[in-house]
Amino acid sequence: MIEKKYVKFFKELGEEADRHKIKVWLVGGAVRDFYLGRKTQDVDITVEGDSKVLIDFLIKFHGAEAQEFDDFGTARVKLKNGLKLDFVRARKEVYLKPAALPKVSPSTIDKDLFRRDFTANAWALSINGATFGVYYDPFKAKQSIDKKQIKVLHDKSFIDDPTRAYRAVRFAGRFNWTIEKNTKWLLKNASKAALPSLLSRERLRAELIKILEEKEIRKIFKFLQEYDLNNFIFPKLKWHNSLTKTKNVNVRLGILACSLGAQGGDFIESLHLPRALSQELYGAWEVVNSSMAPLKELTGTQLEIIKKFNPKFCKAALTAVFITGGKIAEQGFNGKEITSVFNELRRAQFKGAVKNKNAALKFIKNKKHISNVI
Repeated sequence: MIEKKYVKFFKELGEEADRHKIKVWLVGGAVRDFYLGRKTQDVDITVEGDSKVLIDFLIKFHGAEAQEFDDFGTARVKLKNGLKLDFVRARKEVYLKPAALPKVSPSTIDKDLFRRDFTANAWALSINGATFGVYYDPFKAKQSIDKKQIKVLHDKSFIDDPTRAYRAVRFAGRFNWTIEKNTKWLLKNASKAALPSLLSRERLRAELIKILEEKEIRKIFKFLQEYDLNNFIFPKLKWHNSLTKTKNVNVRLGILACSLGAQGGDFIESLHLPRALSQELYGAWEVVNSSMAPLKELTGTQLEIIKKFNPKFCKAALTAVFITGGKIAEQGFNGKEITSVFNELRRAQFKGAVKNKNAALKFIKNKKHISNVI
């Protein structure tokens, strides 16, 4: 059942498709969510024919913004009513080797549905005039949804595209569904064969980001660790209770880095994130890992990462070190002594033994007095 407020819009789109003799369906996750009564504004649309005329119709009569991606009718259309439509021409996919991007060619709705990840997402809903609202369900999507099951469409599914392993556990966690018996066996074998290791770092990062965007993140991590999928993202990556204290994906990434201890910096580097974000996460991790007060004022994101990871850190621990190396040099220290004393000061400040600038100066003077006595 299409959400009521969108029915009129999709009927208009279906009537426009009829005028051009184009078959058009809503497909995949949107159909699943409509059936479950879950609200969604992201809708995949598959057409047998040229989707460009439908996109032009939306631009002209609905003020839509469109971004076309390739010559295969793939485009994202944003509408003023909040809907985001991903258009694609009905296609079939052939994987020439495991984890490779598929070779794509035009096809029918049946082949298009068969290429999808799970039976629950291999469902189409016609919006053409004569068949508006009629489901097309050749792979028993409704049955899988009613059973609350994640089930692949064929036994090579995880071999063709190992990202489906991460989608399987993400959907299982999101909906609180089980993984069907044969699919579970295939998933375990895919992990044992290290198929996810064939994925690029960028594709693995994308799957991790999607997981961190989820509400039921604890359940998903339980599945990740059950099937050993976490270790392909990064060795010994695991659940941390602080992840439930925020919904911010970047903060969650920082928490994971902090939870990895000395390996947290390598984890951040492995994600191939934009430079500014990578440096921000690294700065938060470095404070926690070194147990030293930061060299400069922390950003809001860095403060949230550290406070969520361990709320017991004192205020001074998260404040930029109270005095500079220059001030230490003024007390008569030089060379390596400056670095050594500076780091001692940062550690003392992190522990709360030094709470302000005056206390920091006193700490330095005391160190100089001791060195003179020695």
